[in-house]
Amino acid sequence: MSDTQAPTHDCLFARYQGQVREALRSVVADLPDEIAARVELTPARDAAHGDMATNAALLASKFARRRPVDIAADLVPLLSALPGVARQNLQGPVL
Repeated sequence: MSDTQAPTHDCLFARYQGQVREALRSVVADLPDEIAARVELTPARDAAHGDMATNAALLASKFARRRPVDIAADLVPLLSALPGVARQNLQGPVL
C-alpha cells in the first residue's frame, strides 16, 4: 500500500469505528464510556471473513450480562443498514 492510500484506509476505519460504537450503545443501554472507547475496528484476519472485524460484542458482554453472540446478532441489522456496508455476518470467537 502506498503512503497516499494509508490515510484513506485509516479514515474509513475511523468512520466505521464511530458507527460501530453508536450501534453498540443502542444495543447495550448505559454502556460505560471506558468500554466504548476500547471498541476496535480492524481488518479481518482472514479475507474469507470479510473486510473488517470488531471486538464490540466481546467487550460489552460482561457489562451487559449477555452472551457476545447475542449482542453481535443485535448489531448485525444496525451495521448492515450503514451506507457502504454490503453485508454483515457473524464470524469468529463469538460463535
